[in-house]
Amino acid sequence: MLFRSVEREMLRLLARDGAVWAEVAPGLTEEHFTGTGNAERFRALMAVGGDVRAAVAAGEGGASAADLTALAVEPVDGEVSVAYARDVRARLEEFLLKRRGADLRRSLADPADDAARERIFEAIVDNDRRLRSLRDRAGDGAGQ
Repeated sequence: MLFRSVEREMLRLLARDGAVWAEVAPGLTEEHFTGTGNAERFRALMAVGGDVRAAVAAGEGGASAADLTALAVEPVDGEVSVAYARDVRARLEEFLLKRRGADLRRSLADPADDAARERIFEAIVDNDRRLRSLRDRAGDGAGQ
């Protein structure tokens, strides 16, 4: 699944099930959603605790009523369950950590001083550790 498809899948799951919302939403931020439209939809859902009807009624987050309603009726690629939603969240986290790692590595090109370079290296090591841990928990083995 491409990252935008994963983002959309997560939004559909959040919009459909209260248990999924309660378990998964607290671990997500706007940073997990790269597309402007997806970030707006996430903000709208966050503003009303995942209640699509309330988001539509309130006109929340700049997302259109049609966009929000679609989240609740579009088919999902997997089962609407907390377990599947955790897997989707893990994919979003993986994409986020990869983006952060790439950004950090780019920032090494022009650090202000040696102390800044050291902080960037430490952040890269921490980010890579988190990415490996995530992959290991998923049984991916790609972190080896």
